[in-house]
Amino acid sequence: GSVHYGCGAPRPSKSSSPAASVHLEELESAAVGIRTHSFPLNRSSAVEDALRSDESVGSSLKCVAFDRYYAEEAYSFLVRGARPDALRVLDMQDFHALRLGRMEVVRRWDDGRRHDGAATTSSMMMSEELMDELVRFVPSPLDPRSNAETRGEAKVRDVLLRELAAVHRSDLTLVCSPREHRLLTDAYGIPPSKLCLAPFFASEHPPAYDPAVPAERRFESRRDFAVLGGFRHPPNVDSALWLKREVWPRIRSLLPDAVVHVWGAYPPRRAMQLHDEREGFLVRGRLDDLEGELSRRRVLLAPLRYGAGIKGKIVDAFRCGLPVATTPVGAEGTFLSPGGGRTAEPPEMSSRSMADASAHDRAADDDDDRGWGGLVASTPSALASSAASLHSDSSLWSACQGNARRILRALFDRATNLRRTEDAVREAMRDLEGRRERDVAGAVLWHQRNRSSEYFSRWIELKET
Repeated sequence: GSVHYGCGAPRPSKSSSPAASVHLEELESAAVGIRTHSFPLNRSSAVEDALRSDESVGSSLKCVAFDRYYAEEAYSFLVRGARPDALRVLDMQDFHALRLGRMEVVRRWDDGRRHDGAATTSSMMMSEELMDELVRFVPSPLDPRSNAETRGEAKVRDVLLRELAAVHRSDLTLVCSPREHRLLTDAYGIPPSKLCLAPFFASEHPPAYDPAVPAERRFESRRDFAVLGGFRHPPNVDSALWLKREVWPRIRSLLPDAVVHVWGAYPPRRAMQLHDEREGFLVRGRLDDLEGELSRRRVLLAPLRYGAGIKGKIVDAFRCGLPVATTPVGAEGTFLSPGGGRTAEPPEMSSRSMADASAHDRAADDDDDRGWGGLVASTPSALASSAASLHSDSSLWSACQGNARRILRALFDRATNLRRTEDAVREAMRDLEGRRERDVAGAVLWHQRNRSSEYFSRWIELKET
């Protein structure tokens, strides 16, 4: 069979977007063999023509995947009309409403701190109490009982309902995080048969775990801290600001010569203004050699106040043998159960070390005796202490690196996770008619009275033609 990639945007040029252009060329190479299609924005006829054309996508199109809920809103009705027998799969990436809702919780705490007169120049709040609220947070689909709902809270509710509608309309949804899988089934009543847990498909970077290199030498050969995260993603911007204002000064008080390399594409001016060579805070911009950089550094810092899903930066760090200092939000979805499999972390998880409960209070999950690939903390002081310990204690560092490798193999093994996802897709294909027959909620959302996203897309198209 063949794979086709369609995008509702002009094909990037080498001059305007060289990285994206190279990526497309790699996809289209003989080694990969993916056919790409660029469609004019808001031109459904071009998409429909491609879907109906055997020459374009072939006569046996079996499955169409949508990259996040808004792609499903824009294109699923076209696929349903042109290729009704194709399986429609939604790739959630992360739970957008959960991420946005947590962002609103943080903003509310920050605003309350300012209004109470307790704000410093940073006004960036974090405490055990706040982190507990963030970890427990569940977006509500209900209208508020008062008129006190903020614009941000209204957006969270709107995105939640749109995401849930996209899940219901789709035949199968790929969910990357066990916590979000549990939220969809337990809090929102999504049938488990419509969901597939599909986390990262990762493999080790071999030099990071070379058995010929003693653990002590692996530790000594690395230096400095690293931070990863594209600056078009709001949690990463917030993370860099919080790190510079609240966490990094505390790390420097413990390690006066510490240096951190902050990597991320599209840094805004306020991020570049954080660069301070005297303080060892180096904002680098786009990173082209991920594995090379992570293989040189000793600790990854991921001071996320909010976010959702499994964090790719942490999986990449584990791939490259790099222990991580992060928050409970940052570490979500990366814990082992006592049997060595995946577990959803309990809301009451500790914000301290996962590596050594006796040395760092209690473990994140009282049932987890396997340890985590780094240290986890909520407050600036605790996070700075954890980062400094990882950077200076070779025994702790080596133990966390071993834990990271074990987690990588147990939870993110490429072959295992690909096989699970492929099995789920093939099973859905085999019973597609039966699945749709049993999916009453999905059928209801395809009724014309409940297809506002389709008609909105068509209205935009008419307005622009």
